[in-house]
Amino acid sequence: MMHNTIIIIHRSPGRVTGCLDTIRASTGGEYRLVVIDAGQGRDRSAAIQARTHGQAALQVIRCNGGRGAVSACNAVLKRHRRHQVIILDSTVRVTGGWTEALGGCLDQAPRAGLVGPLMATHYAGLPPQFCNVNVAPGSAGDLNAARQVRHRGQRVAARIPWAGCLAGRVAMIQALGCLDETCPDIDVALADLCLRAQMAGYQNYLAGDIYVTAGEQPAPQRWHRVLRDKWESLDPESNRRKHYEALRLGRRAEQACRREELDQAIEFYLKGIGLFPAAENLYLELADLLAEAGRFEDALQTLREIPGNDPNPAAAVLTGVCHRGLGKPDRAHALVDHLLAERPQSATGWWLKGVLHKDAGHRSQAVQAFEKSIALDPGIGAAYTELGNLALEKGDSEKALELQELGFSLSPDTGGAATAYHTTVSRLQCYRQAIPIFAEAAALGHPSRRLCFLLIDLLLKAGKPDLAMAVIEKVLVDFRFEEGLLGAALAVREQLGAEPFPENGDSLCFCLIVRDEERDLPRCLYSIKPVADEIVVVDTGSQDRTRDIARVFGARVYDFEWCDDFAAAKNFAAQQARARWIFSIDADEVLSPFDYEALLLLLQRPASDPVAYAVTTRNYLKLMDVIGWQPNDGHYPEEAGLGWMPSEKVRLFPNDRRVHFVYPVHEMVEPSLEAAGIKILACDIPVHHYGKLNHARSLAKGESYYKIGLKKLEALQDSPAGIRELAIQAQTLGDYPEAARLWEHLLTLETGQGHTYLNLGTVYLELGKYAKAQQMARLAHKMDPSIKESHFNLALSMFYMGDAGGAIGILEKLVKQQPAYFAARFILAAACCCAGEDEQARANLGKLKHTSIAAGLPEAVDTLIQGMEKAGQYAFARAMQTLIPV
Repeated sequence: MMHNTIIIIHRSPGRVTGCLDTIRASTGGEYRLVVIDAGQGRDRSAAIQARTHGQAALQVIRCNGGRGAVSACNAVLKRHRRHQVIILDSTVRVTGGWTEALGGCLDQAPRAGLVGPLMATHYAGLPPQFCNVNVAPGSAGDLNAARQVRHRGQRVAARIPWAGCLAGRVAMIQALGCLDETCPDIDVALADLCLRAQMAGYQNYLAGDIYVTAGEQPAPQRWHRVLRDKWESLDPESNRRKHYEALRLGRRAEQACRREELDQAIEFYLKGIGLFPAAENLYLELADLLAEAGRFEDALQTLREIPGNDPNPAAAVLTGVCHRGLGKPDRAHALVDHLLAERPQSATGWWLKGVLHKDAGHRSQAVQAFEKSIALDPGIGAAYTELGNLALEKGDSEKALELQELGFSLSPDTGGAATAYHTTVSRLQCYRQAIPIFAEAAALGHPSRRLCFLLIDLLLKAGKPDLAMAVIEKVLVDFRFEEGLLGAALAVREQLGAEPFPENGDSLCFCLIVRDEERDLPRCLYSIKPVADEIVVVDTGSQDRTRDIARVFGARVYDFEWCDDFAAAKNFAAQQARARWIFSIDADEVLSPFDYEALLLLLQRPASDPVAYAVTTRNYLKLMDVIGWQPNDGHYPEEAGLGWMPSEKVRLFPNDRRVHFVYPVHEMVEPSLEAAGIKILACDIPVHHYGKLNHARSLAKGESYYKIGLKKLEALQDSPAGIRELAIQAQTLGDYPEAARLWEHLLTLETGQGHTYLNLGTVYLELGKYAKAQQMARLAHKMDPSIKESHFNLALSMFYMGDAGGAIGILEKLVKQQPAYFAARFILAAACCCAGEDEQARANLGKLKHTSIAAGLPEAVDTLIQGMEKAGQYAFARAMQTLIPV
């Protein structure tokens, strides 16, 4: 009987041939192959391979992609009668031993759910400088030859291992209900299956002893968003939604553990347990955390509270660990003996037995128990570490190093493995041998603060301050700010000296002006450093460690006496630049690595034809009722909030003395570019801005900018751009009378600008001047029919005036043209409710429950009800209270 069925999802023309060839060359035994051709007829190679592959058990199923591929995959899964299934993308290239490694992880790991191989994307925990010291090889075959020695049996817990290649037991998948056919495509459906496996009490893993490559990898940020929208659309009071939220709290607890924030981690676990008391894994994780911290009584109490009567082997071992920690070895012995009598194949039980023998001084019995544990489960790193500790006690340092290295490689976060290995490495001074081992452990998945610190120590001892600095920079981004680390980092930076300036003509300088930005600055500098030839930071009076953080990242730091003029400060920064190009960026902004290559291409434009580039800023928001709002689409992992509001201005321009910023607030270089005859071109590289997510800080900044603008109002009298920015700031701050005055003043300076009428209409809505708001909406549409918000404002003003039917007519056309305009669909649902069209109201609201704004619907309803009451539409307010089920 065939052990495996391999399902290949084929979507990329020409790719399936290579995938099938590597499967044929690298897969032993008898297996069945199914190719789901989701290429929508663009590529016939799948059918050709079906005739030439030489395997009688190869089948090709054609579909139209998307949900069709999910349905086709389910058709195979539901008929499956074999032990194991592997689902992979046709871009994957496998190597020898791949099915054995995935199957071994499924068979040996406790409560194994879905298992995936290692991919290049999993080594994301460290910067690119480590490509020459970590495990990234020249070929997957070279890597696997090494991995299968040092990492045999390794498994890394993972929420979603990788949607491009997953193995699982057929019975488990069928019990979970197979793939959810409401998911838009196969990647999302597989990620959802991983999540449901976790909710059913299984643990998903990466198999650490197999590595595969892929030409095109699914974008996880997209299916993260789709999954979040799906699960957050459930009724908040339902058990499935509570379970989902409890798992999210568990993930937040894990992140806090990596930051060594114990109290916060405990708080997250307790919240998760309180929300969904049946989540057994949260009790175990909390108890393990408490035991690691030496809080054994608390850990025991947590274990006693695990619901249900079924004995849990993991809980039994952990109970024994706690009794050992409390100085009760007899209780621990009795527990482990009982466990091994019932489960003689328990590798963790034999490990604990060995630890207890070691404590009692029974060395030979301890060794036998540890070796028994390893024989049962080659991936139990803690047993190797204990054997290494015993070898060290005997004086055999070389043997101890070998065993501790194995233990640490297999389980870097377990039982003091990292500390034991690091101590022996330091004693023997074999730093260069240990650096790749620590680099891999710190890079794989989400590294802990402790592992990164140990790696930094080894790099410095090995005389590699440049690599140590790269890790320090990453630590400053990932973990909380620490004075001690910053002091050490400055010493390393001083040792390295100034960053070399390139000789080529395409150099780029990033210029920033900052004040008290120690919280945001590391992330910004880390994002720009890979493409920066120099970084100039101008500080305008920081009272925190902003200057030092900038120096750590290799920036040249200058002081500037603040004079309430952003343009003056930015011009001073630009004057310090030596590079050919200048990119202006703020501390609460980042660039995405996805855009590095495109940015470097822009810099290659000949100096004889100078141009500047207008860049779109994605201003991420927790709101959606903002002019120009766009929903997050999952394209960038940098996305945040519910969506973003675009703003555009020149960011990238030549280092030319004729180019300078104007206006004291909301400064820009466009006027000087125009005067110099330098063309402005559009580019597709966005800047990701997070400042508006911190509402309190954003308001404080806005108020400061507004005050500066008012001081300089005389200079702005004839500047439409300056008056516009001041009006926007007043509107943001909620000073609607002043905003109306400024927008009205702007209409005297320039006519025919649709957005001016649109903004003025929005202000009139806030002031309750609904007839004027209608008038402005119509004028905005007349000036620029493409502005979708003019239709929205018109409908909303009609709705506030009691004309629900008129609003419905406008909004139905709008949402048909703009399906992702969630604010319009929400008002449409409300208007239908008030017009007595309950079915249409529920239908529109139901669509919103499967979007990123689902969690905010109750608050949105409450806000709209308040608005209706303010407008005197009390019947509408009552209708929404009773008829919109949120």
